Amino acid sequence: MRASRRALAVVLVFVACLGLALGVRALRSRGVARLPTGEAAWIWAPLGRTVEPLAFYAARDVDLAAPPARARLLAAADEEYVLYLNGRRVGSGGTGSAGAGRRPGLDAYEVAPLLVPGANRLVAELRSGRGAGGFLARLSDGSGRTLAATDGAWRIVRRYRPGLVRGWLPLAGPSAPEGEAAAVWSRPPAGRWGVPGPLAEQPLFAGGEPVRALRPAVQVALRGPGLRHVDLGREVLGYLVLEVAPRPRRQLALLRLDPESSPIPCVVAPGAPLWTDVRPRRLRAFAVEGDLDLLGARVYPAPASAGPLLLAGAPRQGLRGLLGLAAPSLATPVEDEVRRELQRLAGVAPGEGDQLLLRLDRVGLGEGRDLLDRPLGAH
Repeated sequence: MRASRRALAVVLVFVACLGLALGVRALRSRGVARLPTGEAAWIWAPLGRTVEPLAFYAARDVDLAAPPARARLLAAADEEYVLYLNGRRVGSGGTGSAGAGRRPGLDAYEVAPLLVPGANRLVAELRSGRGAGGFLARLSDGSGRTLAATDGAWRIVRRYRPGLVRGWLPLAGPSAPEGEAAAVWSRPPAGRWGVPGPLAEQPLFAGGEPVRALRPAVQVALRGPGLRHVDLGREVLGYLVLEVAPRPRRQLALLRLDPESSPIPCVVAPGAPLWTDVRPRRLRAFAVEGDLDLLGARVYPAPASAGPLLLAGAPRQGLRGLLGLAAPSLATPVEDEVRRELQRLAGVAPGEGDQLLLRLDRVGLGEGRDLLDRPLGAH
């Protein structure tokens, strides 16, 4: 009798677990169907054993017999994305360097004018100051039919290739760049990001005539890659682009807009000639520090509709401690690596790089301009 009761209990537990699993699956399917991202999944580059700042490219080809009259492209990223369609920059965004623990917002772009009959190349430049992250995207036509969505079919390329963005370099075959299949995390709302943030309609990147620095981004104070000051000559609202000398390895730097703001991590993919900011900012003068071969800078003006995206430097965040006193802000992985690079520079004594950066933090950019122009020993 006892054996039959035990068997019955086991069967009932099994049936209950099966019903619960099927119910959760059904609810998840309904949730996915209701989400604007549909069947799109969070993807990223396969991660190795070491976690370090990362910049790479995710690409996908979309074949269309005829471009639809309307096409909607949704995108979200932790930490940053810069999106291209057929070689044209569509837009950019993400959670920024504070991406850990934040829910990425969902950006929407009308991209029908950029589509062509036949092959269409969709490329996302993805960056994370801590290495880990996620990218979510879906391209659909006016009727809501999915034309492309992030999944395992996307190709991950870890270095810049001119033909990759423009579309003439194939993603498969003997002439394709070295790449790998994307790592697929999960579909929302599953995963640590949950349901994507509020959907926001965004204008296409306008481009236009950029504002260039009055003089080249001249290296000052330190020999080799180190600390540089850039002056635009006037205040400009727009997207900053740093022109760099391509290197076979990744480059790291910190962008400082003012001493009161946290530095903005700049992670440049191997072989890339540019670093582009993902949001418009008000800029007049700024400093760049780190192992970056900086050649120049330009700013693409932002339209008036970009007002909600406008960011100055992010205010420094301190932890509230005993009696409400603010503790020092925590350094990001990029800040730690940049400081290690500065310590390795020839002619910089141990600790001297940190002292120079600390002094720069304590002065305004106007005073910092004089400070940086002095010889290193005069600081």
